[in-house]
Amino acid sequence: MVLLLGRFVAAAHTGRCRMCKIWDIVLGGILIMAAFTQIVEQASDILWNYLLLFLLVGTGIFFTIKLHFVQLSSFASLVQRFQPAR
Repeated sequence: MVLLLGRFVAAAHTGRCRMCKIWDIVLGGILIMAAFTQIVEQASDILWNYLLLFLLVGTGIFFTIKLHFVQLSSFASLVQRFQPAR
């Protein structure tokens, strides 16, 4: 939307007056900011999707091995604890 607006304004105002120079500066800043925003969004997607998934799964595997599969060994005692008394 910003790019379309910038092209429209640039096409409608083609003179070399003082206002044209101001518009060139403003539109250049908008285009730079749009490019910067796109770079930040791509970096955020990589960090929050792939890297975070890798770190969470890796941490889970690390602690499972380091704590000698505490999830499985504790599950047996949990089942025994909740079985109805006879």
